[in-house]
Amino acid sequence: AELRAAVGHLGLPGRDAVVRMGSPGRTADRMAHRFDEAYTQWVDTLSDLPGEALLASLQRIDAALLELAKPENRDLWSDDALCAHPAWEGLRRHAREAGVLLGADAAAS
Repeated sequence: AELRAAVGHLGLPGRDAVVRMGSPGRTADRMAHRFDEAYTQWVDTLSDLPGEALLASLQRIDAALLELAKPENRDLWSDDALCAHPAWEGLRRHAREAGVLLGADAAAS
């Protein structure tokens, strides 16, 4: 549930995420932190291996966040960048894909 919520927030359009997270100026940082915590907890508590598509999708989100976290991308963590930069739009696509797969994964359990 935590991972599904964190992925869901990452998949929101930028302005919706700013409103939903309730922390203007820190929205991207909060969403990334929530995903990191939820993803780590999810991996640590796995009893069965997830489907390959779900794992690959979550790894794409993680990789995109790592790329965004590079020092040269510091300016991409503003609310304006979150809403408009192509790197965040790509991450939103990955998150929406993972959200669909997480729903399917939960339904299959």
